Amino acid sequence: MIPMPEASPYYTDEHILAYPIEYIAGIDLYNAGEYHAAHDAWEELWMGPVAPDEKLFLQAMIQSAVAFHHLQIKRPGAARRMYLMSKEKFARLNQTVFMSLDLDEYQNQLDRALSWLLAVADPREIEQPQIEQPFICLCAVKSSGNHLTSIVKQIRLLLLGLWLGAAVFFGAAVAPALFNVLRGAGLANANELAGSIVTRLLGIINQAGLEIALFLFVTAFFVNRNKSRLARWAEVISIAIMAIMTGVSHFVDLCPHAWIATSHGRSDRSGFAYRSATASLLTRCTVIP
Repeated sequence: MIPMPEASPYYTDEHILAYPIEYIAGIDLYNAGEYHAAHDAWEELWMGPVAPDEKLFLQAMIQSAVAFHHLQIKRPGAARRMYLMSKEKFARLNQTVFMSLDLDEYQNQLDRALSWLLAVADPREIEQPQIEQPFICLCAVKSSGNHLTSIVKQIRLLLLGLWLGAAVFFGAAVAPALFNVLRGAGLANANELAGSIVTRLLGIINQAGLEIALFLFVTAFFVNRNKSRLARWAEVISIAIMAIMTGVSHFVDLCPHAWIATSHGRSDRSGFAYRSATASLLTRCTVIP
């Protein structure tokens, strides 16, 4: 478990809020000369659900850190390979600033420290010179991106809250009340009428839950960047469970006799209990920073 870092001369509180803790922790370790530990922190983030550009950037950062680690353990040949591989990744990324890091400046630092590795065919043939250690200092965070992320988070929470409230209210109050009212009216086909009405309403709720789950899944990769990898995976799994349960329930509940054949709605309320529990877990993953 990586502890939440505090602000330093190399980044601000805005960076801590905007980016995953693994990224910030890796910067601290890198600047302290703990290159292998920085590699571990960034690799944990790289192995998680991140966008392709971010994955490429992290891989380049990991390889640049590993290059210095190899120099620390007197392996200049391996350092040279990592240096060239990181340069190739940065070239493919083709960005000047990424995750608030000025890539032009950072690569200039890398070149000043490591270009001597390319001076000869085998860098083991020459003595390692005194190198200037690079430092990672982040640029200002773009506020517009943070504002948009905040809006998306609020929309996610609102949609999930509305669906969960509707699902619980329907299963606990609307469906039982509908059956009781129609039975109290003395209608011969009360159960069939109630089942038909409830099935239609349930289909709407399940379809809404499925669509909301898809929206949450798509946006999860963009709004959870400051969460730990465990929290991100917990949310993705919860969303998948929610989508599967609502999708299956939607098609199962389309059967017009579903409510009549299940003890007049009792089993559906049990099904909603499961769906509500899943949504509650998802709510916790969504709200906790």
